[in-house]
Amino acid sequence: MTYEPLTPEQRAAVEALIGETARPAENGLTLSIGETVRDRREHQHPTGAEDLFCLNLASWVGERAASVLRRLLDAEAEAERLRGALRDACDQIAAAEAELGGTTARPAAPEAERPAGGAEPDGITQLIAPVQALRGDGSAARLAEQLRDSQPDVTAVEVLNDHTIRLTIHPDSLDTWTWWRARFNVDLATITSRGHVVTATGEHRGVTVHFAVEGLPALWAAARGADRMPANDQGGEQE
Repeated sequence: MTYEPLTPEQRAAVEALIGETARPAENGLTLSIGETVRDRREHQHPTGAEDLFCLNLASWVGERAASVLRRLLDAEAEAERLRGALRDACDQIAAAEAELGGTTARPAAPEAERPAGGAEPDGITQLIAPVQALRGDGSAARLAEQLRDSQPDVTAVEVLNDHTIRLTIHPDSLDTWTWWRARFNVDLATITSRGHVVTATGEHRGVTVHFAVEGLPALWAAARGADRMPANDQGGEQE
């Protein structure tokens, strides 16, 4: 059976039927009613005689049905509020993505790859951080400042001129590096491995970004050993 939430009109009708004095069932009562349902189902039903045990349990549950319905109505109302909040948040994110040309949230690092001792940001922070970081006027200085303040992968940033920055990052996973490549339109032909650092060049809203990516060769080596190397991830030459 497919779940179908009560409409506001249906919730109002049930509220009128159970009365204003009904209070939501507490956890203990909810568990007790569940046990009662089990007892009615599993007890030895008499044959050819009235089942007083089941009738007594049914009466006990019936007297408390208003409290259960009150709890249900409260849960339905809260679910409706959360659905509305989710719709509003999705609309805001969609509008921000449209404004920024399709920005998407950076993937979270796997548990084992997160830096030790660092607090993991909540889901909303992770979702909106890339939008906040990349919302700017297109100038190199503005982009550098926002990336420095909001992106934990950034270890150094240098403004070379009004339209060029040099960005040093230390991604915690290949998924994170993939996000940087896609978001800054990194040309695969510019990717060059130099010892433990990889250099590459990308662009964002008229600003040229020269990357120095620390630790990436080690991530490549680990992925190669696990046979999960992303296609075309290494790009150009190696030194």
